[in-house]
Amino acid sequence: MGQNQSLDSNGMVKVVFYPEGRMSKVPKGSMLLAAAQAADVNLEASCNGNSTCGKCKIQWIDGAVTEVTPEERKILHPAEIESGYRLACATQILGDVTVRIGREIKQTTLQIEADGLKPDFVIDAPLQKRYLELTPPTLDDPATDLERVVRAIGQPLAKGNLLMALRNLPELLRAVDFKVTAVFEEDQCIGIEAGDTHNECYGIALDIGTTTVVLTLIEIHSGVELATAAAANAQGKYGQDVISRIQFSTQAGGLKQLREAIVQQINELITIVCRKSGVKREYLYELVVAGNTTMTHLLLGVSPENLAHSPYVAVFREGISLGAAEMGIQISPFGLVYIIPSVASYVGGDIVAGMLAIGLQHSASPALLVDIGTNGELVFGSRDDLVACSCAAGPALEGMNISCGTIAVAGAIEKVDIGPDVVLQTIDNQPGVGICGSGIIDTVAELLRKGISERSGRMRSRKDFLAIGGEDSLAERIKDHGELRFELIAAESTTTPARENRAIFISQKDLRQVQLAKAAIASAIEVLMKEKGINASKVAQVYVAGAFGKHLRKENLLRTGFIPAELGERIVFAGNTAKTGAILCLLSKEMRLEAEQIAKKTRYFELSVYPGYDQLFFKAIAFPSSHPSE
Repeated sequence: MGQNQSLDSNGMVKVVFYPEGRMSKVPKGSMLLAAAQAADVNLEASCNGNSTCGKCKIQWIDGAVTEVTPEERKILHPAEIESGYRLACATQILGDVTVRIGREIKQTTLQIEADGLKPDFVIDAPLQKRYLELTPPTLDDPATDLERVVRAIGQPLAKGNLLMALRNLPELLRAVDFKVTAVFEEDQCIGIEAGDTHNECYGIALDIGTTTVVLTLIEIHSGVELATAAAANAQGKYGQDVISRIQFSTQAGGLKQLREAIVQQINELITIVCRKSGVKREYLYELVVAGNTTMTHLLLGVSPENLAHSPYVAVFREGISLGAAEMGIQISPFGLVYIIPSVASYVGGDIVAGMLAIGLQHSASPALLVDIGTNGELVFGSRDDLVACSCAAGPALEGMNISCGTIAVAGAIEKVDIGPDVVLQTIDNQPGVGICGSGIIDTVAELLRKGISERSGRMRSRKDFLAIGGEDSLAERIKDHGELRFELIAAESTTTPARENRAIFISQKDLRQVQLAKAAIASAIEVLMKEKGINASKVAQVYVAGAFGKHLRKENLLRTGFIPAELGERIVFAGNTAKTGAILCLLSKEMRLEAEQIAKKTRYFELSVYPGYDQLFFKAIAFPSSHPSE
């Protein structure tokens, strides 16, 4: 396809992506998806380049590429192929190429649940500032600049910042007549600033999720949240789940690319919150990170390779404090980054932060924390004993691996009600571009309630649906395109270029993906209760956390079977507990110490070794009975 075979002297070909005109150079034979990643074009590729999701669709304009593959013919409509549409993950580049892209994953349009439960606590931050007026040197007091500072603060400067201080002290002290502000972290002086800046004291709480990143700027003295920014994790173009990213990190240069992607994104989000709040970067002194174990490894540029195979060993799981500058984080030159400790390889600092946020470590009665995301992480117990596990819920609940799924961008369908007709709510009331996590659960719950889906997960044909008394208006939405699908938005009414006038629907395959996610969560809950020897009647609360936690509806979590029906009245939507826990660790020495203790105290339980777990999982695949016909 195409005749352009141009190569530069190094065997590289040029690829230009319109409408923005971004360009990359890659080796001949590379896939268009790799060229998009090199050009920082964030194409959605939820199947991680396996040519199954169809979301990395581009339009070939000019240049030499390979012929259409059989995999592409299964996904693309013949009219689309005729118009030059291809899958970027299946198209090899043979020469200079020009293509047009539809919708990127725009980092600034993402809707993230940024709030969460927060316990009462006293602000006593590890970070403090103290204004000092030093005595200038005289012939009678010829102490060195360093001696003068050490004498005033009553302790040596932190060794890691000593060289920086020595280089700056002569000019700094004399420019402000020896009036300075000392910055302390856990009673250790980490830096000296000119003049009186003790009121300028800020920090960052950061939640790094596999799919999303949320960053909040905090005024340390008051604990007030001044600004928040959120985005889809920039590493997503290298893989939608942790296993894919671990695999990518083992490729040549992969670990470096992953680290640079997240560090650059953090710096961009810091720029956004500083602009919103009017706070200068140099007055940001600490960044506290809550993230799963893989994400924290990648942030530090530490290989997570051994997390992917038995016995799943992490390089570290302790809480770690490092210099921000050596990590490339653009805050105060002597600022620090604190990584909240993890429980185990697949129960990370985000879950420790979550336990801290809901006070699970102080609960007198058994309670359950369920974090619903690409990985499902659960903690069950009380102040006497805490046990945690993780399960492969998969990315379906965050819009991935779903035919028309999307992350929570403007136009994503987030709420669905099915009566005689379908009523939809999209983010920002924009034209529909796909279905995000809460909309997916809503849709499946409504299909079950109306009898369009059986509890087995089998979608009824139009004929079968009518046979049980289904409405004609809904039956018209059931289509058969090789597999059954239920259309939320018909093809002719879809005007967004993101799907080129294709319908937005839930398919039979999508139902199966949700079933697998539901079975993973539900069976994990059952195993934890069995492990603790506690039945549902003894569970005081079920805290549901996650990026879309507050957008879920309790009745639909129960109808789909994610949470056992007998726990329904005890469900509490906890919001973004990872971010909240990070704020607590930023503002309170006591809370930071508790996080360390929680990580050590919590037992990790490996689901796969539980006797009969496979049977429990397969039993949990079926949805609860929801329609009178069943």
